[in-house]
Amino acid sequence: MKVAVIGLGAMGSLALWQLAQQGVKAVGFEQFGLADARTGVGGESRLFRTAYKEGPQYVPLLKRARVLWRELEAQTGQALLHLNGGLTIGHPADEAIARVLQSIEQFAIDHQRLAPAEARARFPAHRFSDDEVVIFDRESGYLRPELAVTSALRRARDLGAEVHGHSPVARVEQRGDGVWLELAGAWQRFDKVLVTAGGWVKRLYPALGSPVFTRKLILSWFPARDIAAFSPERFPIFTRRSQGYFSFGVPSLEGSMVKVGISTPGHVVEHPDQVDLRISEAELADTRHVIQHFLNGLDPDPVRSSGHLDAYSADSHAVIGHPPGQPGVLLVGGFSGHGFKLAPAIGEAATALLLGRPAPVSVSAFNLHRLPVFH
Repeated sequence: MKVAVIGLGAMGSLALWQLAQQGVKAVGFEQFGLADARTGVGGESRLFRTAYKEGPQYVPLLKRARVLWRELEAQTGQALLHLNGGLTIGHPADEAIARVLQSIEQFAIDHQRLAPAEARARFPAHRFSDDEVVIFDRESGYLRPELAVTSALRRARDLGAEVHGHSPVARVEQRGDGVWLELAGAWQRFDKVLVTAGGWVKRLYPALGSPVFTRKLILSWFPARDIAAFSPERFPIFTRRSQGYFSFGVPSLEGSMVKVGISTPGHVVEHPDQVDLRISEAELADTRHVIQHFLNGLDPDPVRSSGHLDAYSADSHAVIGHPPGQPGVLLVGGFSGHGFKLAPAIGEAATALLLGRPAPVSVSAFNLHRLPVFH
């Protein structure tokens, strides 16, 4: 069987590795260079959370992903996943807190629930209100995304896969003898095709309509008065929803600055090829608010900011399935800014589905046919 993978970001690179491990003749196509910062891969770190605010249905995939990240580390000799713990901070009435607690209870996740006074003593870089819930998840940490993607692609190549950068796919057509891709005006035939095009997925599948859209993610790095206070040993990863602001952060990985990001409505991108990925002062306003009101010891002026594109779905959950009339195509996308940690488990599941096997961990909850455009 010959399988093409379109888009070699998080999902595509890890899927190509999984396909190659199964002995499949796999060919990957990426429109940019490998691990390009314009995709959802850039930014030096990604959160790995296990007590999951998006819902307990993700926890089996997360546990499987952790096993596979360790497997990739063993095969490549690269340190990719660092479990330094993670904080979830929010109001007890927040549905996200309820889902985190449900994940913990259902899957016996190693954790502590901290009183505000204890949280202040242990994690002085944060400001905690007396009415906030603080949960410390010992099974959380961070990933190195660029290193993870390039490591997966190198390993896939070592196992026999082909990797083609700067190779945009213009069209995908299901025909009687297979699936055909148009590249640089020429057509190539494959038995199956996996589409993991991230923020560019609607260029190939405009029928996804409004339920799937591209957003610009904003990441910023801030100098600290005492950078040692933000080391991985003292500053766990965090997600926080306070006063309507949803923020997240990662410890200092290189000893000079701390990454803090925000996730707010807006920043929708109609044409990803034309978007300006630079960050304006207006776009930094919410991040500055977070730094000034919820964190201690960081200067509010970032030393660096960057924009990255990802595909979101209307319900913020993944979109996985066969587009109508294309049984040889598997579409995987819409991870809504929280997919990187899941990539090896999704790659494994996609490989199984392409080969006509049951997925080791079910992804049926994310079937694309739940979208109104496919009803």
